[in-house]
Amino acid sequence: MKTRKILLVEDDRSTQFMMTEMLDAVGIEFEVANDGQECVEKLEKDAGRFDAIFLDIHMPRKSGLAALSEIRADENDPPKNIHVVALTADTAWHNRSKVQREGFNDLLIKPVTMEKILAVLD
Repeated sequence: MKTRKILLVEDDRSTQFMMTEMLDAVGIEFEVANDGQECVEKLEKDAGRFDAIFLDIHMPRKSGLAALSEIRADENDPPKNIHVVALTADTAWHNRSKVQREGFNDLLIKPVTMEKILAVLD
């Protein structure tokens, strides 16, 4: 997948900082949303500007699962078929087939490394 821009959806500020530093280091453009509600709002404005979403599963206000459900139910494409990567430290979700059954395309397990980011974008 040729990636031009990522929407990073993460509520933890230190994880946001670490991931944006890595994305910046490899020249990948990004925007940050602080929770699932902000994610959905950004996609409603212009989903076509993103090639992929890194979506934390557990967040306040609107979880990643709730946001993903809205994304996949949208009649428009994008965002309906955008590449969505689950982002989690929760060991209950450390199973690629489980996240794929929920509608995610891939999985990034925290702590995230540069190699993990590049592997899911390859």
